[in-house]
Amino acid sequence: LNSFSDLDVSRIKKSYLVQFFSLIFIIFILYLGNNWWAITEQAFMKNLFKPLENEVNLIKNSKQNILQVKITDDAWKDGRIVDFIPDHGKIMHLYLISENHQQLCHLHPKRNLQDKGLFEVVIPPIEYGRYYIYIDVTLESGSNQTLRNIIEYYPENILDQKEQYFLEVDQDDSFIKENSSYYFKWLNNSKNYYVNNEINLNFQMFDRLNNPVMLEPYIQMGGHGAIIDSLGNIFIHIHPIGTISMASQELYDKEYDLQKSGICYFGLPDTTIKDYTKDSFKNSFLSFPPIIIDNPGKYYLWIQGKSNNQIITEKFEFHIINE
Repeated sequence: LNSFSDLDVSRIKKSYLVQFFSLIFIIFILYLGNNWWAITEQAFMKNLFKPLENEVNLIKNSKQNILQVKITDDAWKDGRIVDFIPDHGKIMHLYLISENHQQLCHLHPKRNLQDKGLFEVVIPPIEYGRYYIYIDVTLESGSNQTLRNIIEYYPENILDQKEQYFLEVDQDDSFIKENSSYYFKWLNNSKNYYVNNEINLNFQMFDRLNNPVMLEPYIQMGGHGAIIDSLGNIFIHIHPIGTISMASQELYDKEYDLQKSGICYFGLPDTTIKDYTKDSFKNSFLSFPPIIIDNPGKYYLWIQGKSNNQIITEKFEFHIINE
């Protein structure tokens, strides 16, 4: 009996040793696997596209509140990313959208003469609050990016300028104003659209007596638009020619100079500046290519156009729902 007992004890000890070393081996494998995964993930994240890092600040002088956009990305500072080029005449298109979605500003920061990575713009007379920032830029390579940020626009966050200077306001800067003379109507629109269904984007401008009003070119186009979801995660900047930037198209089609072509793009046939007639009804229409959105939720749409030298910004709301 003792021999059997001794044998059982011996086997039990060996089994404990096997279990112990097996556990050590498994832990070692898991450790190596975790390290390999971490290295692989870092390499993937390093090569994953990310918009240029930036920071925003607020400064003021005796008459102006100024928004500063500073490009802080290491690749930009090291010269590994090419410079920006103007897109339909502007080095930057900045959308400032209030958290409650009641205000949209379409602004065009100018590059600081002393610091090529610093861009500044005068903030229009809008209410204080929290604002989403979306900045469209086009690179010399022809690619374009949308940079994002958030700013708390309150008096206590606005610092005095270190050196006193004033900025010229871009004549194409715009924001939602009360009691505008004209308005846009979204033609054949719906409050709800199903996921992956085409959404028509056809509009017409009227005066307050509901008479059609002739559109004028606004920043070399018939109009501009912006779409954002209620959470601020999705942002789409649209034009009558689509979402591609004019600067990118010029780079890829060297022989076709959009700037000198006279094309204005109202999204309609024969919409060159030269051929656009004085028919106020015909020329009150603005069309964008239809879009498809595959994320359910609430969305806000702003359409901008110009008439009689006034920039009109009209807001619409719609929902994307599952079938």
